[in-house]
Amino acid sequence: ELVNLLINSDSQECNANVSNFIKLVVDNVYVESDENSKTYHRLSVYALKLLTSNLFVKNYRFCIAKIMAFLSTFNTITQSRIENKSQDESDKRVKLEGEYLKQFLCIILLLMLKLRNTYPESSASPDSDQDYTSFDTIESSDLKTVLKDIDFIQTISNFLETHVVSTAIQDTSFVLLKFGCDIFFEYLYFVELLSDKEFYCLTNQTELIQTLIEYLLSNENFNNYDIDGDDFEDEDKLIAYEEFKLLLLINEQYLMKSYTCGDIKNKVFNGLMNNNDNNTSITGFINLLIYHINREESQIIKILILKFLYLVFTTSFTTKLIYVNDLKILVDIFIRELDNMDCTGDVGNENRFLLITYLKVLYPLLRFSQLSELSGGHKNVQIMELLENLILNSTSNSTVEGDLQKQQEDVIAKLAKRCLGIPWLKKSRKKTESPTFGSAQLEKLDSNSSSTSPIDKDSIPAGSIELTENANASDDSIAVTMTRVASVRTSTRSDYHKHTTSHNLQLGSRRSSSNVHTMFQQNNNNVFMNKLDSMKISETNESLKYSPWADHKIVEMQEECTSNILDLPTEYLHSKPLPKVPVTEKIYGGIYNHEASSSSSSVNSVSSLARKALKKKAPPPPPPSARRNSQNEYSSSPTPKYGTPPPPPPPRRRR
Repeated sequence: ELVNLLINSDSQECNANVSNFIKLVVDNVYVESDENSKTYHRLSVYALKLLTSNLFVKNYRFCIAKIMAFLSTFNTITQSRIENKSQDESDKRVKLEGEYLKQFLCIILLLMLKLRNTYPESSASPDSDQDYTSFDTIESSDLKTVLKDIDFIQTISNFLETHVVSTAIQDTSFVLLKFGCDIFFEYLYFVELLSDKEFYCLTNQTELIQTLIEYLLSNENFNNYDIDGDDFEDEDKLIAYEEFKLLLLINEQYLMKSYTCGDIKNKVFNGLMNNNDNNTSITGFINLLIYHINREESQIIKILILKFLYLVFTTSFTTKLIYVNDLKILVDIFIRELDNMDCTGDVGNENRFLLITYLKVLYPLLRFSQLSELSGGHKNVQIMELLENLILNSTSNSTVEGDLQKQQEDVIAKLAKRCLGIPWLKKSRKKTESPTFGSAQLEKLDSNSSSTSPIDKDSIPAGSIELTENANASDDSIAVTMTRVASVRTSTRSDYHKHTTSHNLQLGSRRSSSNVHTMFQQNNNNVFMNKLDSMKISETNESLKYSPWADHKIVEMQEECTSNILDLPTEYLHSKPLPKVPVTEKIYGGIYNHEASSSSSSVNSVSSLARKALKKKAPPPPPPSARRNSQNEYSSSPTPKYGTPPPPPPPRRRR
């Protein structure tokens, strides 16, 4: 049924085909799902089939507009349900079906943006005779135009605003909120900077920022820092984490827009400061920033946190709000991160971006915070040794003019020297000046760096120029460079979901190791089975899959980790099955009973009719016809045991 819909690219039938496709998938996948089925994985497969089909590729403008119209309609239904708080049985059935449709629509949009961000350019040759129908034939510029014309960012912002509220009152699942936040991130990765119209819709035509601040601060786990606990055991922590990341992404858009639009009011920063009279909101959010930067693994989120901290330490009102103990903890985190950062090899380029951002925040932290008022300072020797080592190690062997690594290392050396020039740190340095690193060497470095060759912007990737410009950093130039670079382009897309990915890998390794250990014990500690006890998930390959000694649970776990393209926690793929859809079963007299439960859908589809037809029994054979009067001699005889006797043969014709 789906193949016939997907191969048809007729624009006149596109509306009906898209609607039928969505209805068929939702009717069959959600109804037939049980506790052991991979529902989200199946929905992802169907979504990818749609995105790479003739139906979508040839009519992608209409299909995207149709999907966004569906999402906006069901979002309006959710808003009215929250306002009315109806508990009618029919409303519950409509609610469940609406939730299923929203989940599938979000999966389609999320995978559409992931496909575009993964394959940004078309691989189809315009001179080729081959009929390319894959998704990468859609041009990025055309897709951006379509998304802007249909007000994509405003629809997603309204969707997020509604589901922040509905998730807080447990009216909808956490999965919908996560899908919406991931769609927002993927769109920012796609466009990098919102247009003026999109930014205005986000900040003025929706109340997303105010809603995020209100519900994030009212979350019970907002100030509950359980270092030894698992964040994935409590759904409230996951909700707060998604709202926290979304607020930081919007704050970054404010910083980047301030460079082009001049002086604009940051509603994220001002909303946190003006939320109450005693400044507990902004101080609590700063504590949350310190908590996450100490544990965060994603480089993108670290840069988002550092950008907000830069605002805190360059604002006269907030730089004195942080307690001295929290400042000391933050300095210790900076020393640890900068000291352990590897700037060599393939990961060196990304780490140098992060290192430059750390140094840009370290300067106002040491100069304008309450640390500057302490008599003895805090870890002066460690800070000076760290900065001196950064200057010594920032000596590039490259002699090519305009080389990106050379320019980055010069900026690192300039920023480190700038931090060493802080008055209270400079006084401490004179008392304990290193004999191998004196002021003469600093002056020599300054003179060498001032004659650095200009940057060849054509040879530097997009998004990297801003971090290397203005090497002679002043206060104003550093503020400018902090606003011009987007954190989403400083690393890969998968880096943003590293918190969930690492959790899934750890959970998978624990399950696989427990399964192997159990198999080893069940075989009476067989030494040949002991090899599997030390095997990791990454070592499970195709040969292990077909091995008679293999534990197939390990292989299944590895496949599940690699097939989770939606970046969901494993618990939501296994431990949280989707509920059944209430069924509208037709009873005698043409009345529908909404309370009955069955495995069929409440919306009649071709597939449900086909299943009913298979279950329907064939009618009985018709009774035998009455005999003529001339043959009534058989009618008076009793009926044989096995039914009526066969009729007599016809008489033969005589010649």
